[in-house]
Amino acid sequence: IMAGRATNPAAIRRAKKKRERMEKRFNARQAAIQSQVQGWFDEFDVDKNNKLDRKELAMLLSHLHPDRPPSEGMLDYLCTKASEIRTHTVTISGHTDASIPWHDVRDTVVRYHDYCKEQAYLDRVFKVFDADASDMLDVTEIPKLLRAAAPSGVIVDAVDVEHVLQRADANSVRSRGCRQTCFRLPSHTGFQHTGRSAVCRFRRASCNVCPL
Repeated sequence: IMAGRATNPAAIRRAKKKRERMEKRFNARQAAIQSQVQGWFDEFDVDKNNKLDRKELAMLLSHLHPDRPPSEGMLDYLCTKASEIRTHTVTISGHTDASIPWHDVRDTVVRYHDYCKEQAYLDRVFKVFDADASDMLDVTEIPKLLRAAAPSGVIVDAVDVEHVLQRADANSVRSRGCRQTCFRLPSHTGFQHTGRSAVCRFRRASCNVCPL
């Protein structure tokens, strides 16, 4: 008898019903998602080719987030990210003018939605640490952010900065992609973010939020 496996008839029936309920909820959820995406395509896929080009994607995101329409830099990032090819051995960068197929549109919308949720918080971080207001953190500004993020007693040095930059490069799309890294800032900095990670956007206009 396998450990944890129900063996009496009543328990087996309960387990079967539970699986059926879970499967039903899953199928309902998937159907709702399919219906939502189809609604987007009905309205915004102007040429009816089952893809959203850059202009059509901009219209969709502006409709979903009228208070924060996507910038050109963000559209660059979203199109590039959606069209990149990634395997366990190689990553081929996408293109800024790529059209997004039906099955990738929802992930793209979710990516932009997450970015918008974090935008106000990220603006606060950049207001403090982006000294030259360049919308990028350079090697002179990164140490200040690292010192704020580091646990008490930890000394930030050049090795830490180098590690962060290497990680940002590893997570970036090489041409025009997102350069980012995540920190959990302690409460005394005023940037504690309950349940989330603070995000340092090395390329602010084209960065999405990456969960730690």
